[in-house]
Amino acid sequence: MKAEHKLLLAVSLLPVLADFLEDVPMQHLPKKRRNRIVQEIRNYDKSIMFGSNLDAMEQQLDIQQAFRQWIKHLE
Repeated sequence: MKAEHKLLLAVSLLPVLADFLEDVPMQHLPKKRRNRIVQEIRNYDKSIMFGSNLDAMEQQLDIQQAFRQWIKHLE
């Protein structure tokens, strides 16, 4: 797999995983750490996708939707 495909996959899946992390109830220090991780994921996603072409953005959304559907299918 090419490096750009690996990056696209990681950037596509990380925001979905961040959404899942936000749904997990936590308190105090674990919550602060989770929020920091989620924020870093969001910042990384923005920095990578800033200036990306439309095709890459559409691919990211397609991968996210497919991953969410796959997870829903497992429930």
